[in-house]
Amino acid sequence: MKKILLLVLTCVSILSHAQTNFEKTVQIKAGQKLSINFDDPDIRIQTWDKNEILIKGTVSINRGENDAAFGLDVNVTTPEVTITSTLKDKESLPKRITIKKGETEYYFKTDNFNDPEIQKFIEQNGKDYSYSSVGIIKDIKLEIFVPKNTETKIIAKHGLVEVKNFSAPLTIQSQYGGVDATVTSQNAGELLARSRYGEILTNLDIKFDQTKPVDKSDKWTEISAKIGSGPKYNFESKYGNVYLRKPKP
Repeated sequence: MKKILLLVLTCVSILSHAQTNFEKTVQIKAGQKLSINFDDPDIRIQTWDKNEILIKGTVSINRGENDAAFGLDVNVTTPEVTITSTLKDKESLPKRITIKKGETEYYFKTDNFNDPEIQKFIEQNGKDYSYSSVGIIKDIKLEIFVPKNTETKIIAKHGLVEVKNFSAPLTIQSQYGGVDATVTSQNAGELLARSRYGEILTNLDIKFDQTKPVDKSDKWTEISAKIGSGPKYNFESKYGNVYLRKPKP
């Protein structure tokens, strides 16, 4: 298990992961489509029998210091409901340095690699760490419950999108994260998956048709199949992987 340590000036301590519970209900009418645009959250999405959208989970910004900066904007028009993630005053939020050495991540309350604590850490531990980064530390995990038969489109920039028991047409466009979908013949009809720099991995007992790009400079890999009589699934991840899984027994 990954260990988390936080170094603050001359004090070194191991802290529990500070986070804030988040919950929001959004009204949607029959026939309206749902559009979700998220930058950072990891999400798990599924359908349910209620006629409203429920979004719940946990938010951690800079390990609990700036959780209140996260929010969701909702825009309602006649054809669709659009939900967009926001990070208030993002440019003014403090940045933190993260250094990973082995399986341990060290967090420093500074954005300056010349900070005495950073230099002391390097002197004591050497420079053979896995990686270092500077930025806002974000850990946002949300579950989204959508009314059955609500056509849904998700655009996700960084987070992983996990699909469970989704009984409606679903399109996912992930940029840096991935897609992890459990697929059944009851929930899915036509299935299309594509990735440019990642992989498409599956344990489904299905014969897929693979489309090879006519232009060799187009590095997208695409597979498709007709699974059942359910709605269409369209999953895409540009840099991440697409996982297509059987339901667990």
